[in-house]
Amino acid sequence: MYGDIGRRHDRPHGDCGVIGVARICKNPSDGRQVVLGGSGVRNYDGGDVGAGKNRSRRGGRARPYDRGAETRPRSSRGGNTITRLHTAKHNSGGHQKAGERRKSAVRTTDIVTSFVRDSANGKILIVKRSSRVRSMRHMWSGISGVIEGKEEPLTRAKIEIFEETGITEDKLRLVGRTRKMRIDSPQYKNHEWHVFSFLFETHNVEIRLNWENSDYGWIDVDELGSYETVPDLERVLFCLL
Repeated sequence: MYGDIGRRHDRPHGDCGVIGVARICKNPSDGRQVVLGGSGVRNYDGGDVGAGKNRSRRGGRARPYDRGAETRPRSSRGGNTITRLHTAKHNSGGHQKAGERRKSAVRTTDIVTSFVRDSANGKILIVKRSSRVRSMRHMWSGISGVIEGKEEPLTRAKIEIFEETGITEDKLRLVGRTRKMRIDSPQYKNHEWHVFSFLFETHNVEIRLNWENSDYGWIDVDELGSYETVPDLERVLFCLL
């Protein structure tokens, strides 16, 4: 698993923010200028004097960046760069320490992973990644590939099954699918896989492997744990059953 990735240099489209309608007036208690509206009542110099709907669930003053912000530019082949803004830990009074937000980039790759089950005996097809692929060589996996552009995951799943096993679409019947799953990548720093998984049934088919895999096997579900597999393969499969 999962589709191979290369070096990309995606950059965020821009900063995230909140824009609201506000007006400036004087605070009757001390005569200082305040801004009314938007995310609460604020001193004109930026200090909070009260919180509106943006109050944190943990109490204390409003923290507009409490949950972080994300921008997701699209890359040329299924990968995204997510830029997350993390706030520093808050002190016991619930205030954010100034200038302590931390910025880190997490690469993501959208992929499909499919399992094919023999409708006659319930056995699952798994394949062993060859030495010619770029990642997770010699590990057992489902039939996987990178989603390209705006391609539908189901379309990519059927393409990968045909390319890697020779099973044509007319021999397949879709019996299960999952929502997107997040799986950490052990081989790439600050990277995670977004996996769309599918379960198909077929019967009496001939397997013809391409260069991506060196071996295959039909196994019972409870045998999967005895194989050296790509990360979280059992979890992906069990979510389909």
